[in-house]
Amino acid sequence: MKHLFSLLLFIGIIATVNAQEHEWEFGLLLGGSNIGGDLIDPDFSTFKETKFALGLQATKIVNKTFGVRLGYYTGTLTGEDRNFERLSSRGFSSSTPIHEFSAMAEWDLLGHKRFKGEEFKKVFSPYIMGGLGLTYFDPNVDFGNGSGSNNEMIAMDQAEDVSTFRLIVPVGAGVKMDLNPQWTLGFEYGFRISFSDYLDGVSMSGNPDKNDWYGIGGLNLNYRMSKRDTDKDGVADAQDECPEDYGIPSLNGCPDTDMDGIADAQDNCPGLAGIALYGGCPDTDGDGVLDPYDECPDLSGLRERSGCPIFDADSDGVEDENDPCPKIAGPVDNEGCPYPDTDEDGILDKDDKCPNVAGLKDMDGCPDTDGDGIVDLKDDCPDVLGTLNNNGCPEISAKEVETLETATESVQFETAKYVLKSSSHETLDKIVEILERFPQYNLMIKGYTDDRGDKVANRKLSENRAFACMQYFSVKGISARRLSYKGFGESDPIASNSTAKGRSKNRRVTFDLVMAEKEITSGR
Repeated sequence: MKHLFSLLLFIGIIATVNAQEHEWEFGLLLGGSNIGGDLIDPDFSTFKETKFALGLQATKIVNKTFGVRLGYYTGTLTGEDRNFERLSSRGFSSSTPIHEFSAMAEWDLLGHKRFKGEEFKKVFSPYIMGGLGLTYFDPNVDFGNGSGSNNEMIAMDQAEDVSTFRLIVPVGAGVKMDLNPQWTLGFEYGFRISFSDYLDGVSMSGNPDKNDWYGIGGLNLNYRMSKRDTDKDGVADAQDECPEDYGIPSLNGCPDTDMDGIADAQDNCPGLAGIALYGGCPDTDGDGVLDPYDECPDLSGLRERSGCPIFDADSDGVEDENDPCPKIAGPVDNEGCPYPDTDEDGILDKDDKCPNVAGLKDMDGCPDTDGDGIVDLKDDCPDVLGTLNNNGCPEISAKEVETLETATESVQFETAKYVLKSSSHETLDKIVEILERFPQYNLMIKGYTDDRGDKVANRKLSENRAFACMQYFSVKGISARRLSYKGFGESDPIASNSTAKGRSKNRRVTFDLVMAEKEITSGR
């Protein structure tokens, strides 16, 4: 009790000295304390040993979300083996009065929401805390008959003088609710990390490898002592430039009768809203638009036109500020300018789908360079005569498609290798000729095998055979950018792999011509 009296006296002195300049909270905690030690099971059954605890606290509010709490907490930590099945045969019991003095930082997560503008708002806010402290404890232990325990270890614990102050690290969390600007009610639980295994008086005869801990939690009632505010305007006297006159926070507590953002002491028109540029008085031209917002401050104008009158020098119905040609009349749908013919093809830009390139009237002003009836913009081959069905590009003949399809069977390789047989060169040369005649097409080469052998090896073999064909085309002068290849192994067979003939068909290389989104394929 001597320590308690000293702490309360210390807090009272601080509050008396600082209450006029700073905000403090003073609180009372009513709840319980429990221990995590050698006489309990380390699970939630710990709370079976909860005993009454009391706390007194004083918190210095640093800002809207952060404070520093000084606290005194007292309670009793008990543990009794008989309350836990695993320990009941041992028969120990312990009771430890504690007196804790601590300093903790407290972070009020939603504290910044208490004041919205000048209004106080009730907040239900979680908070976390942590710091350092000292705990005085004096355990009373009954070792019972020592059944199942090492008597030598019990003797060592009995010989230990454990009544002392010890450093602790308190951490915890809680929630609080504002009842009004002064009072808050909440619930919290704090976990105390200790550096002693003797909080319950048992160590060597219990679990000497693990220090004890204890917790304190319960209801928390706090009173918030506000700063002195003589004029009750929400601005503390220490920050109030007009402490005797009710004012507003944005002007450091000074009044603003016309609410124009200029304190009455600096406002030449305190009863009429104005602007600082004119000493708090408004609107030079008297058009109802304040001068800082008036784009024509010396000409009376319209509010919807930011204080300017209507100007239309060429009388075309488009106001000068929106008219790119303010001195030349033009149609309203062209923003007041006459329609141009940029490419001079006799078709006005408004009707010309290709206004920057001379074109044909029956093509809406667009050119058709190759004369195939498809405008260049939509012609995939604008310099080559083509067909409408092929987006302006020449179409590959049936004979050339047949060449690609027969290539699947006539391109052959050395057995189980990816070396091209010389008999394949004639067919590949025909494909080279097709690629040279149709430079707008790319070629996709796909390799396949039958299902004999390892799947991974088959896929690699099919890929190498496709690559061998691509190399042949590259050597013949076809750009590598027009060529691609891929091996699919034994996937996607076109015949049964159960017969030699079927497997022969499945061992193939296909050649697909590709242009944009169109594709001409040699087979599956």
